[in-house]
Amino acid sequence: MDKTDHRILACLDENARLPISLLAKSLRISRQRAEYRVQRLVKNKVILHFSTLIDPTKFFANMWHVYLKLQNVEPKHEQDIMDYLSKIKGVWWIVKCQGEWDLICSFIGNDIISFDNMLDDFRSTFYMFINQYQITTFISAFIFARGYLGNNKRKRIVYAGERHSIALDMVDRKILEAIVTDARMPATTIGTKVDLTPKQVISRIKRLQTNGVIRMFRLHLDLKQIGYDYYKVCFYMQDYTNKIEQRLLSWCETNPFVIDFVKKIAPWTFEIEFETPDFKTLNTVLREMRTVFGSIIRRTEITILNEEFGGELNFLRQ
Repeated sequence: MDKTDHRILACLDENARLPISLLAKSLRISRQRAEYRVQRLVKNKVILHFSTLIDPTKFFANMWHVYLKLQNVEPKHEQDIMDYLSKIKGVWWIVKCQGEWDLICSFIGNDIISFDNMLDDFRSTFYMFINQYQITTFISAFIFARGYLGNNKRKRIVYAGERHSIALDMVDRKILEAIVTDARMPATTIGTKVDLTPKQVISRIKRLQTNGVIRMFRLHLDLKQIGYDYYKVCFYMQDYTNKIEQRLLSWCETNPFVIDFVKKIAPWTFEIEFETPDFKTLNTVLREMRTVFGSIIRRTEITILNEEFGGELNFLRQ
């Protein structure tokens, strides 16, 4: 990868649906060269998906993250767990980890009873492999473009802030299903799937963005291909106030390795997810952070997120 590839990734990470003509203009290269470069990044699996980030709290009131420490797990058992979770309609996200936790998955639902039923079924099926688990309630998140790619537009995007359902018809749902992992799908192609003109498709997508169902279009990268690791760090704080939180968010905006800041009801105060070249870089970033906020950071827990699995948009499938 050269500087042009990095600039392409930076532009598409900010808006994965950016038309190729505007991408080429931004990079000051020909349209043909821009298109060839993007296709090569996809072919080489640097770009796994052009993802549409959909806010599940516009469909359901609550989201819970379950953190699992496993035991006596062989590869077959691990695959059975992944397959089981991927088929649950209420599962939104699954990731294999190392460090504090071995597996993290998120559940969505309208009430605690439905969540408890899903969790109870899972525990009853795999109790022999569960060493311990922690349940957290998701509040909101702030997402940042990948600054390390050279993206200087670090405006925070609020994800899953206000809980209120949005009435969508079947056409809207089919559009979301079409673009969830292919945000660059042309409006003409989407139109043939939902029997609409390209202009009508574009109008619907814009409306889904305006009402907060679509939060952004961003890249899903194979970080190993670009030499980066993905970490989740849980922070235990003292004397935590709204003023301090705003300072933290401002700090996140300036740090190129921060990709999101997550608020939860949990034993810890908040989470920050980082993408860094290695663990040494992460430690350097955390040391720098302690020089600014050290007096209120009691301790941190670090988990490396290795591999993400299915579950996306299960709640939209009939």
